[in-house]
Amino acid sequence: MPVVLATDALFFLLLALFAGYGFYAARRPYLLAPWRRLARSRGAMVSLTIILFYVAVAFLDSLHFKPRLAADQTGREVYSSEILSVLDVVLAPLRESQEKTYSGPLAVRSFVKETIEAADGTLRREFVRLEHGGAHVKNPADRGRDIARIALHGAAEGLAASLLASLLICLIRARGRASQFRRALVEVARGRTELPW
Repeated sequence: MPVVLATDALFFLLLALFAGYGFYAARRPYLLAPWRRLARSRGAMVSLTIILFYVAVAFLDSLHFKPRLAADQTGREVYSSEILSVLDVVLAPLRESQEKTYSGPLAVRSFVKETIEAADGTLRREFVRLEHGGAHVKNPADRGRDIARIALHGAAEGLAASLLASLLICLIRARGRASQFRRALVEVARGRTELPW
């Protein structure tokens, strides 16, 4: 069941105001000219990319709903009292993987010592393994190698995504013609386009 919180309504109002200004400015050359100059700046385009990422996260976190539970005896739909956002659903593994206490970034052991009972019945205090964080690492000594592997994997995925985005930009610029695609590819690679891609 959809739920609109006050902050969601304000966020959507802000988006509508930006969109309205965009339509208004697009029809007036004197308002559009400064935005075109700004769009030619590499720093501005990088900043816009970062801002759009944050806006996308905020948008996903502004779409709230109550999850549907099983129907009751009368067949009427029953909804949870918990309000979730789409971002909560997308990041469900992070939300549901709660540890007992705070731990350091990329840690495999708890930040605080806990009292545990050894096999012989004696009690001792030690930093126990985290239940979720680094659970896939069998030997804590391999943590550095695991971090490096995950970082390289993430870098490879990022490179593949940027290459795919560059090819998509070239396809859009070429408008479906193969000869234009090669030219667009060279222009984008050498940074000779009107907008810095």
